[in-house]
Amino acid sequence: YDLETYSLIRFPNAVDLYNENGMSLNAKMKKNSKSWRIDKLVYIWVPSENKVEEFYHVSPFTVGDEINYVQYATHEIGASTSIYDKGAYVKSNEVQVLENSVKLTPSNTIAEAEAAALKK
Repeated sequence: YDLETYSLIRFPNAVDLYNENGMSLNAKMKKNSKSWRIDKLVYIWVPSENKVEEFYHVSPFTVGDEINYVQYATHEIGASTSIYDKGAYVKSNEVQVLENSVKLTPSNTIAEAEAAALKK
């Protein structure tokens, strides 16, 4: 059911967490074997790298809503309700997508992400 309903990823390694503007949250998601829901695939300009990267938006909870990501982050992101409420972003090339889960398509293009960065 979960594979047919959700887009799911796993964290085979610790990865950096970002906000919707490509800024680091100064936190990492610890390596773990839980299945995490993602609800968006988007291109975001990363100012520190001066380039566009593909990101997944991670739901704050694992499948079944039993565990939230604050328990797996290496920094107290729970103290910031805006980060907790909005969720975090992870680079798509740093996580493992569960093979038979729902596939996502990007909600924007690389050119749109670059244009949005120039407006800021």
